[in-house]
Amino acid sequence: MRILINRSDAIGDTILTLPMAEVLKNKYEKSSVVFVTQKLTKPLFNNNPHVDEIWDIDDPSLGKKIKSFGFDVYIYVGGSHKPSYYAFINRIKLRAGLKSKWPSYLFLNRGLRQKRSQVKYHERDYNLMLLEELGISFEESSPGPKIYLDSEINKENTIIVHPGMTGHTLNWPIRSYSELLRKIILKYKPKYKVLVSYTQSDLKYIEELKHYLSKEDLKEIYFYDGGQKGLWDFIHKVKMASLFIGPSTGTTHIANTVGTKVLTFYSPIKTQSEKRWGPFYRAKNMTQLLVPDVYCEASSECLQKSCPSYECMGKVSVDLAFEKVCQLLGN
Repeated sequence: MRILINRSDAIGDTILTLPMAEVLKNKYEKSSVVFVTQKLTKPLFNNNPHVDEIWDIDDPSLGKKIKSFGFDVYIYVGGSHKPSYYAFINRIKLRAGLKSKWPSYLFLNRGLRQKRSQVKYHERDYNLMLLEELGISFEESSPGPKIYLDSEINKENTIIVHPGMTGHTLNWPIRSYSELLRKIILKYKPKYKVLVSYTQSDLKYIEELKHYLSKEDLKEIYFYDGGQKGLWDFIHKVKMASLFIGPSTGTTHIANTVGTKVLTFYSPIKTQSEKRWGPFYRAKNMTQLLVPDVYCEASSECLQKSCPSYECMGKVSVDLAFEKVCQLLGN
């Protein structure tokens, strides 16, 4: 059986799709599993024994590849519907996956309508449920996401703080990140090196962070542009860290998946909640999630000033966050 999976969107979304390949290989040992992804996310599949090939969504020859490979199954999970169109015109027999926007109704013949906005399950679970059309029933005990590094990585006394994020998910205030950094530096230098990671899309967060920090604080911090050497180098850097601190974004899922301790902040908005989008691995000695203790009326987007709990993310105190840092570091 030849299976094509389309997950051509963000880092975190892609990580939470990785278990599909392992489940498919366990069910159909002789199957070939091919992923279509964004160029940025391709390193997430490096060394993965359950994935045979990774194709770039922007490859001009993608249509020809899909036609010549002779796929039996196409599964749409998220991202561009360009592969869905190619699957349709090449008459791939079983075209399954998530039915949501109009192209999915046009191009998929065995799609599954999921009410993900009701947030009854984690994103990994929703993804695995899409395999029902292939005769694979969802089980909570199914594998979680895995990233296969080049070799064993030794831990270093490094704390990584990643304050930036993309999308519309609510973030912890940058002023709070700066105050937490100051507390970490005062307590843990020189034992731990403090590193602030970012990409070019995060520069507005970094400039704001520098605005709040003093010159003395900045001297104690290393700034690391994760885009310079690429995602694979960044993943290894995160694996070496003793602790990763960040919001609901792909880098937090990377840290959680490679086994680095994580402190993360999540919005109370239903569709942004940690129940659906939080780190998959939740052992308390490894992962701490902080969510504002407020009643949130919003289902998908912040109600802004019309909400009585407006700017709720600031209600997660720096002292509480620092207490979690100390717990995770064993102090």
